[in-house]
Amino acid sequence: EGLAAMFDRDILFDAGHTHAGHPVVAASGVAALEYFQKHNLFKRAYSIETVISQSLNSLQAELPVIGDVRGIGAFWGIELVRDKHTKSPLVDWYASDTTLVDKISSELLKRGIWTMCRYSIIMIAPPLVATDQQILDALDIIKSVLAELTSE
Repeated sequence: EGLAAMFDRDILFDAGHTHAGHPVVAASGVAALEYFQKHNLFKRAYSIETVISQSLNSLQAELPVIGDVRGIGAFWGIELVRDKHTKSPLVDWYASDTTLVDKISSELLKRGIWTMCRYSIIMIAPPLVATDQQILDALDIIKSVLAELTSE
């Protein structure tokens, strides 16, 4: 009888769950951190920050719908507004009608860009292994979609 067969009976393998230091989850987390360190992905977040901040600041100056951009490393938010001066949100928080932001999100996905769009915020977080050119291409798609869908 093998080790695994013991657990086919009434023997409980009490290893916790995902919120209690599950050994499999902990091992995969450690492996991911080791990979990040080995491949300099922590440092990569800083270089991604430079690429994204320069591009988004340029987009903010160019597109009237972008009220603000904020972020650190590879995690950024694009704030969409109806009016740049008043900073009134494109879609009010907890609005029942989020049709425009839903269209933006859907169109981005159709063009290969997965983001999280919530009310008036587009959150972007490219993979740390993405090249600068891939990030710039993605930001160009975001620019096109915003220009097309918010020009009214």
